[in-house]
Amino acid sequence: MIQLIPLRKLSFALLLGGFLSLFMNPALKAAPPEKVKVFIAFEEPPGLVDIAKVEAAGGRVKWAYKTVPVLSAEVPKAALPGLLRNPGVAFVEPDLQVSINDLELDNSWGVKKIGSEPSHLAGDKGTGVKVGVIDSGIDYNHPDLAERYAGGYDFFNNDNDPMDDRGHGSHVAGTIGASDNGFGVVGVAPEVQLYALKVFGATGSGYFSDVIAAVEWCMENNIQVTNNSYGASGHPGATVQAVFDNAASLGMLHCASAGNSGSGTDTVGYPAKFSSVIAVAATTSSDTRASFSSTGPDVELAAPGTSITSTLPGGGYGGKSGTSMASPHVAGAAALLLGIGVTDSNGDGLVNDDIRELLTLSALDLGTTGFDNNYGFGRVDVEMAVFLNGEPPPPEEEPVAEEPVAEEPPPPPEEELPLEMYVSSIQYAGYGGKNRDKHFDVAVQILDEFSAPVPGATVSVTVSTTGTSEFFTGTTDDAGTVVFSVKNAKKGTWTTTVDSVSAPGYDWIAGTPSNTYVK
Repeated sequence: MIQLIPLRKLSFALLLGGFLSLFMNPALKAAPPEKVKVFIAFEEPPGLVDIAKVEAAGGRVKWAYKTVPVLSAEVPKAALPGLLRNPGVAFVEPDLQVSINDLELDNSWGVKKIGSEPSHLAGDKGTGVKVGVIDSGIDYNHPDLAERYAGGYDFFNNDNDPMDDRGHGSHVAGTIGASDNGFGVVGVAPEVQLYALKVFGATGSGYFSDVIAAVEWCMENNIQVTNNSYGASGHPGATVQAVFDNAASLGMLHCASAGNSGSGTDTVGYPAKFSSVIAVAATTSSDTRASFSSTGPDVELAAPGTSITSTLPGGGYGGKSGTSMASPHVAGAAALLLGIGVTDSNGDGLVNDDIRELLTLSALDLGTTGFDNNYGFGRVDVEMAVFLNGEPPPPEEEPVAEEPVAEEPPPPPEEELPLEMYVSSIQYAGYGGKNRDKHFDVAVQILDEFSAPVPGATVSVTVSTTGTSEFFTGTTDDAGTVVFSVKNAKKGTWTTTVDSVSAPGYDWIAGTPSNTYVK
């Protein structure tokens, strides 16, 4: 039986102060966002009356969750005080934005590195285990994924077609379970059932409200393992944590990328920082820490995460790097162990906590002896996990002496694929004149696929209103931001269209976030 987590009522003054700091940027008072995305938590499970109250206040409810007494909604900022005064409301908290953190076996060096091959040879391939890929969707027509795809849902667009229009989810899915079919690549558990839970669009960004709707879908459909190759630096709130915790308490195993924020005292993002989630750091082919990999006390395991070749939309293959690529190695390893049907000392099948413990006990210790903030308990080792559970790998055959042959020249090095970049935000600020609106600035920020700023990018935009258009070109600073100034702006509703973005080593994912400035 699902138990609702008790919710503590917060003071109106504290909540209102928090919202003012979270949602109101003094530099952008000239064009505040009309509505904000929030979680509205109730003392009791909300019903139709509660939904009607939100909509009467000008809001729109997107999800009514089943495991926590919470609605996710988009509401006018002016309606927040009224919602907070509602006697049935426990608290309201922001719905934060979250971003994506991107010889068959020989092509999958990470799969081979973690020791999956002996299990494959023994016929253990994660058969029938249900894995939910919470990401940008899956190309379910890909020849290496079509047999593995078992269904899903598009929470980003709220429809039944979770086709991948970004490439990230398909890449992750291939590492988990690409078919063992003699071509392309092979996944860690190549006979799993893959479910696509699409929560990100083509730009690689979305909201936690869709993420936890996807987790609830996984609970309703008996998904055993989820992979979460995305993250946010800030705590997403009690609602998000409660849903992940509830799913884990019912037996679901969550794996998540630790983040690509590099070294530091604690740079791991969310949801990886939750205790109910395995935080996975990234390693290189030589078992060293990838330079971009986040560090901190919440790192639990490490896995290959640099130049990982996997499936891409349209039937292709390509390399990506990031802790997003490391996490699916662990998710696949968990599925493989579940598929083997390994048991505990009582002869019972292992549940998520047992699998988690087995993965940490069997991990290859790297770095400082014992647990450390770079690798956690170490790099995941499927072969050792199977051995510790009483199924030793098959003995190696004695090598047979062969006639010496002329060595072939080494293959040319793989071409490093460019990173993807996109327009993250467009913001306005007025200045000058009596009302500080004679002129205005347009700030355009460019981020890469790991949500890191892209400095030195050349950005061209068109800023226009009825009957007037102005054209600008500039270069982003270290924060990935370039600012354009419109002088003596005429009255009207202005919009900015990004015409082009270019930077060495990057591919621009074309698109312009919705934006307006009213003068």
